[in-house]
Amino acid sequence: MGFIQKTKYITTIAISIFLVQTHAIEIVKKDDASFNLGGRFQLLGVGERVIDPGHTNERLYLFLKQARMMAYGQLEDYRFYTEWAMGGEEAVKNLNSSVSLLDFRADIPVGESTYIRVGQFKIPFGREALTEDGSLNFSDRSINHLGSVFGRDVGVAGVVQQQGFMGTLGIFTGGGRDNPERYLPEQLGIPLLVTRLGYDSQGKDPYYYKTSGIFSETEESFAAFLNLAYMEDTRIGHSSVLNVKSTDRSLLLNPNWNPYLAKTPYARSRFFQASADFQTRFPVGGFSGTAELEITHGEFANDHGKMQLNGGRIMGSAALNPFEVSARYAVIYPTNDFQYKSKLLTGTDPFQELSTSLTFFHRPWSRFTLEALFLLNTPVVVETGVGSYVL
Repeated sequence: MGFIQKTKYITTIAISIFLVQTHAIEIVKKDDASFNLGGRFQLLGVGERVIDPGHTNERLYLFLKQARMMAYGQLEDYRFYTEWAMGGEEAVKNLNSSVSLLDFRADIPVGESTYIRVGQFKIPFGREALTEDGSLNFSDRSINHLGSVFGRDVGVAGVVQQQGFMGTLGIFTGGGRDNPERYLPEQLGIPLLVTRLGYDSQGKDPYYYKTSGIFSETEESFAAFLNLAYMEDTRIGHSSVLNVKSTDRSLLLNPNWNPYLAKTPYARSRFFQASADFQTRFPVGGFSGTAELEITHGEFANDHGKMQLNGGRIMGSAALNPFEVSARYAVIYPTNDFQYKSKLLTGTDPFQELSTSLTFFHRPWSRFTLEALFLLNTPVVVETGVGSYVL
């Protein structure tokens, strides 16, 4: 039988070897068409110290954290992109890993700076979520991302990309990615509606931010965006769309943490989320400096109850080829309603994370990162006779 306690600190030291998708192989290059193949893998070694009454406090792990394959190109003025996760990023029943389709999308131009994106791709919500997976300053995204993640989904979005004011508006299933065809009885709600609007002095690709390894950018830049999302759940078969979603579930939309989501009899749920993110890049002597700030707010309600979750993240980095140093603080503010598998969390004190990292770029497409991570006031499950699990 397990119980939950809050630990004052968890210390993690991570060493990450990252080969990033910077130079892909060009298979086809014509005036009106191109096709490229690329890949990326991340080898992650983790040393961890957790207060554990059942076992020793020290732990050591080694993972192939990412193993990705990409295929992308262009046909006239249409662009396409696909990406697969080939390693152990996801666990499936009776297996340790699976091959999962992450992205399969196409961009249909409708103007000089406007296009429509269709297929399966990242939901346009939040700078940290939209940062390209191979260019993070750390081995993973922050705990604030756990509270607000949407991940990838199937849908369509209109995008205006230009210097100055720009943004995107999309409609998605809300059920996540890789769902098979199932034609079941429905009681329709409102699908996931998402918008990301703001200002970018450089007009960067709003689906492909890079925060690490950009040594050549010495021009000052600034970006600020507002993100909004709303959904009313749809009953489908014996369950609902939000309950069917199996990957990229935020803490607010995860039945392990939200006791009202999967409570029977099923009730139609309503979900709203908002965030604001800011980013600036500036030269500091010979260094290239970057600063980011992101704040998030989420609300969930149905006939069984209501919940809220707030969080934030602040990050800064300084880069001078071939080194880069970064620091990040992130926080999540839970409420008394949060539980973990029907076990109450003790108190409403914030879950906090402090991370520092040092990265050495051996080549433009390969790097080694040493990261120190401290988790404060983080829930830990203690299973009698087995040990502690960091939640």
